[in-house]
Amino acid sequence: MDSVFLGREIRRVRKEIGLTQYELADGICGQSEISKIERGSVFPTMEVLGPISDRLKKPISYWFEAAISDQYYHVEKLKKEVHQLLNEHQYEVAYSISNMELEKKYLSGEHKQFFDWALAISGYKINKIWLTTCIQKIEELLNQKFFYMDTNQTMFIRNSLANLYKDAGEIKTAFTEFEKILYTNNYISNIKFFISVMFNYANSLHTVKQFEKSLEIVNRALKIAKETKELGNLGNLYYLKGECLIDLKKEHNEISECFEKALFFFKEFDRTDYIEILLTLYSQYIRK
Repeated sequence: MDSVFLGREIRRVRKEIGLTQYELADGICGQSEISKIERGSVFPTMEVLGPISDRLKKPISYWFEAAISDQYYHVEKLKKEVHQLLNEHQYEVAYSISNMELEKKYLSGEHKQFFDWALAISGYKINKIWLTTCIQKIEELLNQKFFYMDTNQTMFIRNSLANLYKDAGEIKTAFTEFEKILYTNNYISNIKFFISVMFNYANSLHTVKQFEKSLEIVNRALKIAKETKELGNLGNLYYLKGECLIDLKKEHNEISECFEKALFFFKEFDRTDYIEILLTLYSQYIRK
C-alpha cells in the first residue's frame, strides 16, 4: 500500500471525526510521528496502525480496501486519458504514460493488458517497433485469460488488430478479425464503438471493391445508429454509402440524398475537414 495514500486517508478520516493530531497520537505515539504518517514520509508499523485504526473507528482492513479502490479508479481514469490521447494521435504522450504505468506492481491483469496494448500501438505509430512486431504483441495479448474478462476491452484490442492487418496488406485476415467483433452479441454495452467497427469494416470492403458487401454493412450500421440515437458516425456512414452507390451505378437522386445527409451531420459535428473533402469530390451531388 502507498504510504502517501495511507497518510492522506488517515488525515481525512481524522478531520472528519474532529480529532487533532495530538488527540490521535495520545498514548499511541508522538504527534510528530502522526505528522510524518499523514505526509506519507513514513509507513506506520502494525503496532501503531492498529491503535490509530481503533481511535478512528476503522478496522485495519479499511485502509487496504480504500487503497485498492483508489488505485482502481486512478487506473481507470488513466485508461480513459490514454484512449483519448490515441484518438488524438498524441502517440508520444500515450507511449510515455503506458510505459510508466507498466512499471507499477499493483496493476491487475486486465489493466496490464490495456497498457501493454497502448504501448504496442503507440510504439508502432512512433516507429519504436515494427508493424509485424506490433501484430505479434497484440495477438499475444488477445490470448491472455483472466478471471474477469472485459469484453469491451477485448473487442477494442481486436479492432486495432484488424486495422494493423489492413496496414500490412493482409485484407482477408483483417476481415476475419472485424467479423469476430461484429458477429457477437456483446456490442450492446458499447454502441458507439460497435458502429465504429462496422464503419471500419465497410470502408475496408469498399477499398477492395466489395461494394455490395460494404453497402450491406453500412445499412446495418445506419439502422443501429438510428435505433440507438448514436449520431456521431452518421456523417461518415452516409458518405461511405454515397460512394458505394456511385460504384454500384445507382440513381443520381439516391446518391445525392446520402451526400446531403452526410453534409448535414458533418456540419452538426463541426467536421470541417470532411465537409471540405465532400464538397471537393462530390459537389455535383449537393443540391444548391
